Amino acid sequence: MQTSKRINRMALISFILGLIALLSLGLYWVLQTLIFSHNTDEFANRVILPIMDGSTTVRNFCALTALVSGIIALNQIKKAGQFEKGKLFAWIGIVLGSSWILFGIAVGFIFSLAKLLD
Repeated sequence: MQTSKRINRMALISFILGLIALLSLGLYWVLQTLIFSHNTDEFANRVILPIMDGSTTVRNFCALTALVSGIIALNQIKKAGQFEKGKLFAWIGIVLGSSWILFGIAVGFIFSLAKLLD
């Protein structure tokens, strides 16, 4: 009798959180167009900037959680053997999460270097 493999839940969580972190970049572009379409500073300061600050926090949380849950999922899949699948979802979550973390570190380093050279 053939048993069906189930997808590891941590792998799905890693994949979904990695996608949320990636899609938060699109939120920045939408909000920037809203800022430039309304020429008032009051609208930008009261509406747009708090949303952008909140999305940054969500993106950083999702990136870190995608990385950690992806690693946990790979360990669980390895232990389960042939009964679970989801390695691709876990790897996508790891790649998306770690790329956002490395991108954030690189941007912080570049801004720090620019501040030192100024």
